[in-house]
This record gives sequence, structure tokens and C-alpha cells, in this order.
Amino acid sequence: YMLHGVLEPVVTAVRELDTSALPNQTWADTHLVYTHGYGVVAAPANSATPDGTPDFVAGNLPPTSSSSALRLREPGVFYAPGQDQYVVVQTRQPEVDYQASSGNQSSQGSGSGGVPIGSFLSRAAFAIHLHDFNLLVSNLLTARSRIIPITGVRAAVEKALPFLQVSA
Repeated sequence: YMLHGVLEPVVTAVRELDTSALPNQTWADTHLVYTHGYGVVAAPANSATPDGTPDFVAGNLPPTSSSSALRLREPGVFYAPGQDQYVVVQTRQPEVDYQASSGNQSSQGSGSGGVPIGSFLSRAAFAIHLHDFNLLVSNLLTARSRIIPITGVRAAVEKALPFLQVSA
């Protein structure tokens, strides 16, 4: 990345969401509320602060960056290596972006990712495919709702490009 006019090797990591650590393992929490990680952390690979910690150029919640090259327009992380379940966005249930001292910061997704499931037929097809009757009966889904059936990066790559061999 170009950091302050100099080409630098940068170590980056997305802020994934660990749904196994949620206090309430309800259907709404795991599929509608906690749908995504949020933001990124980044630091030059070849430098550190005087005490040896990374000299972060991107991080914090909400996300900030000291470099325009690392500023995020859309900080939600819906696809990540540790994700393994479907999520539904643009529902009646606000999606948690991150937790702050003042409480959860939420949003109503506005992106175009995922597959529309506003119709009864679409909801029924996904309910059968995913073996989840909640998709059919939930009053939290709307005509604008969209499902992201595969959120794991590895699973998405294997599904989209079956001729590639993916290694750890």
C-alpha cells in the first residue's frame, strides 16, 4: 500500500464475527442481528512502535485510518474465513455493526449482495434447501430481504470455482 507517499508492505486483518461467543444463540441473533464483522486492522509489516507493538495505520471502532489507501467505504465484513452459516440482511431487525460504550451501533443493510428472498416461493426454496423453517415463518423478513447463503470464504471459492484446489 502507499502509506504517506511511500510504498510499504502492510499486514491486514478483517474484524471477523465469532457467532459461537454470542450470549443468546437464537435464530434471530445468529442469522439476522449479528450478520457481519466490522472493519479492518492494518500495520506496516516492517516497523513497530518503540515498545514493539504494531504501528497501526487502520483500526478502531468505528474504523479510522491515517492513510487514504486504507479508508473503508463499506466496513461490514460479510465473507470471512471463520464464517460458516447463512445470514439474512435488510430485515425488520437492525444488524449490529459493533459495540460501543454507549451500546450497540446498528444499521439496516443497504447493499445489493445476496439473493432476494422477498417472495414466498424464494423463502420456501431456501427454507427447504437450508433445512430451516424459520425462513418461511419469520415476520422479521421483508420484501427487500436478501440472503447470503455462503459466508465462508473457502466455501464460496469452492462453490464458485470447483476446479481450483483450496489449501489451508
